[in-house]
Amino acid sequence: ETKLNYKVSKHQNSSIFFPEQKIDSYGLYRDDDNSFVSQVGGTFEVVQTLDMFQWVDKIVSVDGRHYVGAGERNNGKDVFCVVYLGEFRINGNDLVKVFGMFEDGRGSGSARFRLIFFREVCSNGMHKMVSLSDKKFRHTKNVLNRMAEVASNNNILDFIAEYQNNL
Repeated sequence: ETKLNYKVSKHQNSSIFFPEQKIDSYGLYRDDDNSFVSQVGGTFEVVQTLDMFQWVDKIVSVDGRHYVGAGERNNGKDVFCVVYLGEFRINGNDLVKVFGMFEDGRGSGSARFRLIFFREVCSNGMHKMVSLSDKKFRHTKNVLNRMAEVASNNNILDFIAEYQNNL
């Protein structure tokens, strides 16, 4: 069982040789056990796991959408979740299932939401991932506002419609 309800905090690091002296270096630390998560820059803004899941909750609030899985890797450095968003058929035949994946590699890039399209490619049920659509969120002071803009159901539906129109 993965416990994802902890918070992380950004702290200015201290000199190894002079612990009372702060240096121009920052780290993310888990608040539950004070363990090191990742090195980050001075302008890095934390996206808490709870904020990430509240953001995804807005996307899955439509009937039929649901969480498929969630977890973390590397002591909380990488947090992710996968949601089922629906399905459609191409020319009435091929079934395409749409999933969303939110991942945050805290300190190693942007938080990102990806639409993933799986298409059945043969009669024995074999599937092929056919496309990815990325939305990245840099960890700057307006990161939560930018995430809120994309989380509206209309934006997600627009991304799916754009994919369907390009087939």
